[in-house]
Amino acid sequence: MAWDFDAHSLVYLSIWLDFYVLIYQAWGLDTCSIEYLRYS
Repeated sequence: MAWDFDAHSLVYLSIWLDFYVLIYQAWGLDTCSIEYLRYS
């Protein structure tokens, strides 16, 4: 499938990447805090 990297595609891609990073960081912080509370 050909993907045309026009302005709209780059905008949507950046939005999804930012959203994914935020979710990943939030999930990582939650799991780290849970592990910390478990072993403290």
